[in-house]
Amino acid sequence: MKSRVLVSIALAALLLASCELALGPRAEGTLVLNLGGGPASRVFSDAPFSGLPVFSSVTVTVSGSGMPTASKTVPGTATSVTLQVPAGPARKVEVYAVPDWEATQLQQGSTPLPTLAKVYGGTAIVDVAGGQKVPVSMEMDVVETKIVLPYTSGNVYFVNSINESTSPEFISVNSFYKYFSFDSFGRVFLRFGAGAPLISLFTNPTAPPDSTPLTYDYPFAYSKKDDALYFAVSSTLYFVDLTSDPPVDTDLGLPVSINSMQTVAVDPDGHVYVAGDTGEGDYSVVKLAIDAASGLEVRLLKMASYASLGLNVGLYGNLQVKDMTVRNGRLYIAAAENSDVHHGKVVEVSLSDLTKTREIGWSTTTPTSPSTQFYGPSRFLAIVPRKLIVADEGYDGSNDRNRIVEIDIDSWNMTAVNTTVTFFNSYFC
Repeated sequence: MKSRVLVSIALAALLLASCELALGPRAEGTLVLNLGGGPASRVFSDAPFSGLPVFSSVTVTVSGSGMPTASKTVPGTATSVTLQVPAGPARKVEVYAVPDWEATQLQQGSTPLPTLAKVYGGTAIVDVAGGQKVPVSMEMDVVETKIVLPYTSGNVYFVNSINESTSPEFISVNSFYKYFSFDSFGRVFLRFGAGAPLISLFTNPTAPPDSTPLTYDYPFAYSKKDDALYFAVSSTLYFVDLTSDPPVDTDLGLPVSINSMQTVAVDPDGHVYVAGDTGEGDYSVVKLAIDAASGLEVRLLKMASYASLGLNVGLYGNLQVKDMTVRNGRLYIAAAENSDVHHGKVVEVSLSDLTKTREIGWSTTTPTSPSTQFYGPSRFLAIVPRKLIVADEGYDGSNDRNRIVEIDIDSWNMTAVNTTVTFFNSYFC
């Protein structure tokens, strides 16, 4: 099931004047975005969704050197958007589209929809010359999802924001095993109990009968490029092809020994990142290139030691890497120590060379300033633009601490903390 949604932005002879955005009298060019026709033609087709949902609104933002950032919101019924922008190189065009799931369902009928997805979006960079009409094309993915809050008593909860604390949506499960991963449509893969088949959940609170015969109770991550899952199973990396029916799993031969793999992440280019013991207790984060089209050849691209990433500072040695994710062109690592001291950090890493760019939340002891320090960051819980939503848990010396923490990527601050959530249980136990 190829999970690609292309917004083809073509020149149009007839454009809605109400969707025009003028940015001044100087030399300008015109960007033309075709939003895929009206709602009826834009609605999802058969899986894997070759179209887009009905939108309630579409926001287009243009920024670049020598021009003010401009933003325009149009109704979701608009078939196209025309943007007049100052001429210049490298104009960044961003689309932020909010789905109208009720209207989409009316068009779609009974087919399950990925309503965990809250916003679709895409980005393109274009050069604009004065008087020129520029067609822009981009690939749109889900850029914001609901927050997943597993609770081991038998439910998985879904909330719209970090501050939601009452009446959340939920699904009932036998018991939740701790690993899950979103795909590029906002569907979440999770397991209904340790050893149970993996479920692809389109919507909540009902899960369709779409499961794989996989029983690995290990970290995994979704690859949009290959429409596949990668499972880090101790010292073995498995490639699970979701385009086959049933999905086929393949043991990948790794070019470097990686024991006790702690977690796995995948970037938009299909590069795979794993963390684990790369020899005699020397733990590293490893970047791999995997050619799924040519026999699953695996190449080692980069390695970074835990020491170089600031992950060797636990009371008893290395912190444990609990989770990794790729957002906004960076790798983010949630690492914690839950022993005599409960503390941790989130580390931002450059994808190109695996160097640490910054970190947040560290305390050498149990946190004395919980608004700026972590007890034990353990899982990234959602896809959100320019933010990280992190499960943070540990012990403060007197009480268990289960929290949800929001990190603003731009300011690099903890901007929200929810300590009252009751439908959330800990991962580290």
